[in-house]
Amino acid sequence: MRAPHHDRAERKAGNGNVKQARAYFDAVVACLETTWEKHLTDAGLTYGKVKVKHVTKFPKKWCGMETDKGDSQALYGAKNRTLAVQAGKNWTSDINNLRVFYVAAGTYAHDVQNLVGIDRAYNAIPFGKRAELLEQNRRYDLQSTCPGGAFIKSVWPLKGRTSKVA
Repeated sequence: MRAPHHDRAERKAGNGNVKQARAYFDAVVACLETTWEKHLTDAGLTYGKVKVKHVTKFPKKWCGMETDKGDSQALYGAKNRTLAVQAGKNWTSDINNLRVFYVAAGTYAHDVQNLVGIDRAYNAIPFGKRAELLEQNRRYDLQSTCPGGAFIKSVWPLKGRTSKVA
């Protein structure tokens, strides 16, 4: 997997700037869409763009999911294929640490799971006790790290970034 337009420069965002963090998230999603559209359509799968909705604060429930009280989070709603994003101090205190990049890739990966049918298969699996449901949820979430990580590898190293730890 190789991302198209790999040589483009990464969008910059300043620390503490929520507007720029949102724009950065959107730029990562745009790159994800370019990459995944090509791979999914080449595989004969139907593709459509995901929606991104920026919120100042999540309600207690969104798309049937409990939200937490964190000031920064991203959630995926499969029914409406929407990434809902709340960018706060947690994400903007050190924008250069790639947290927003990683979260965008991992959250978008749930849409990939939806488009390829993993979501439907997951929802069809019966479960008995709550512990079994929680284990299935854990595995489903772990599966999203695969397409998220594949995307990150396809664009890494980013122009101006290194894998060296400072």
